[in-house]
Amino acid sequence: MRVSPWAAVALCLLACCSIRAQVLQTRILGPFPPSSGTPVSLVNPLAPAPAGTLKIIAFGDSVVWGNGDRNEHKFVSLVAHRLADATGRAVELTTYAHSGALLSGGCGGCFYPLLNNVPVADVNAGRPNVLEQSTGAGMGSQDVELVLVDGCINDVNGEQVALPFPLNWTSREEIERRVYTLCSGPVAQLLANAKARYPYATVVLLPYFRIISTASHFPAVMDPGQVLTEQKAIDALNRERAKFAEDGKADGVSPLLAQPKSLGDWGELSDVFLRQTNRCFEWAAAGANGRLVPPLDPVAPGVEQSCPEVTPVPAGRATATSRVYLAAGIPDLPQNAYGTRGTHLWKLPTSFLWFHRNEDEMYMERDRLYCKPLWPKDWKGREMCRIDATAHPNVKGEADYADGILAQMKVAWSR
Repeated sequence: MRVSPWAAVALCLLACCSIRAQVLQTRILGPFPPSSGTPVSLVNPLAPAPAGTLKIIAFGDSVVWGNGDRNEHKFVSLVAHRLADATGRAVELTTYAHSGALLSGGCGGCFYPLLNNVPVADVNAGRPNVLEQSTGAGMGSQDVELVLVDGCINDVNGEQVALPFPLNWTSREEIERRVYTLCSGPVAQLLANAKARYPYATVVLLPYFRIISTASHFPAVMDPGQVLTEQKAIDALNRERAKFAEDGKADGVSPLLAQPKSLGDWGELSDVFLRQTNRCFEWAAAGANGRLVPPLDPVAPGVEQSCPEVTPVPAGRATATSRVYLAAGIPDLPQNAYGTRGTHLWKLPTSFLWFHRNEDEMYMERDRLYCKPLWPKDWKGREMCRIDATAHPNVKGEADYADGILAQMKVAWSR
């Protein structure tokens, strides 16, 4: 029986077929030539003879992939363009990142679907996870001069970080526990892998962004007159929540449920996730740079745990030992979060017949190329695919990341 390529892709994705892990490039961009007449301001101090094409490699999840943004607006492309001008060298970018990638682990066969042996990176898939990407990439170790990495929000569960009550009952303590368990040791291993495999590369670890803030409104698209009505609705939900907790005390319901979650503290879980991941990332980066850092304590159920706090040291020029950086300077402003008028994240798109609102740059193309063929009769699956870029950095958010990375490169590769 003849099976169409798309049918095979769909069967593989939806059935989580057991196949051997295959780490493939999800996109190769460039080479980006330098602009003529631009003075050279950055030089890689690690390369024996920095000349020829400068190669960048990227590992990670949908943030590094740039979900919802066209190639020219993805921050990896912006960095490549600006490094070409700053170094006077052509730059080639290879990314292995894809939507839904876990940092470590994952189901045995849940790999991204392939079309003509090219991964469909816009569709969520846990594997190849970021650790697998970093060890399975086929690029030569001598060629790479910059490595961009992130990972662990999918392990923690981004929806449970961002969604408000009553759609989400996850506690602050649970987010802290997951970050400590899933964003510490695996991130340290990821940085160790990158340093060992790419001896002439500077490694930039990318922090996450504040998804929800005190300025966020739910739903994301609101008229000013809706705020009061929305607050009344949330107040009513808080009363029901407290009543549920009171009624359930005898049945062992957590007393945390008695704490009202009003509009003002909707962003609490986002704040916890951001603070705790930054702390774990700083600890992992310090260890990767050869600093003596406190070891992690064994995971203890029921005990609040955070990654050891390390004293930040001003980053200097890259050396063979100290060449891992945490991208800095990315604005953490309440008005940039999701659900604000000036958000730097893609909003939740809505559609009715031929009318679309708040769609990201890739919305129509993603639906035509991937969502509709992969879920032809599954309306829910197709819709989840179509809205997958929601709360990812938009064009302004991508520019924020590019600025943060280039700020570190000006230090690491200063002449």
